[in-house]
Amino acid sequence: MKFKSKIDFFFYVLTIVITAGTAVFFYGYFKGNSLLLYAGILFGAFDLIFLIPTVFNTYYLIKDDYLIVKSCAFVSRKIPIKDIISVEATKDPSSAPAISMNRLKIEYKQDEYQIVLIISPKEKQKFIDELKKKMKE
Repeated sequence: MKFKSKIDFFFYVLTIVITAGTAVFFYGYFKGNSLLLYAGILFGAFDLIFLIPTVFNTYYLIKDDYLIVKSCAFVSRKIPIKDIISVEATKDPSSAPAISMNRLKIEYKQDEYQIVLIISPKEKQKFIDELKKKMKE
């Protein structure tokens, strides 16, 4: 079952501000300031490479015996459900494949380590129910 990430309003604002900033830089370039062109290219590249793909490509998949976490084009984790120790709500602001502050903290074991993963599924309770159902199997 696939769960899209919840997206906070602040993330939309950030994306709009960076996109608008890019437009302002390009406008400045066309008014004769070549330094602004480079700044516009830098901001535009950041927007295209990180922010926009994050909005469209962050999701969580509960499939067979795995929890698969996808974010942007760069983050992909495949966690065996049997290794999940706990799932609980959190507002932890740590960097994570989550674009909302309404998050879940998933603790799981990997080798001899205990790992924490923070995610933000849109349908949080449905995600928890589905995951716990798979954990009991």
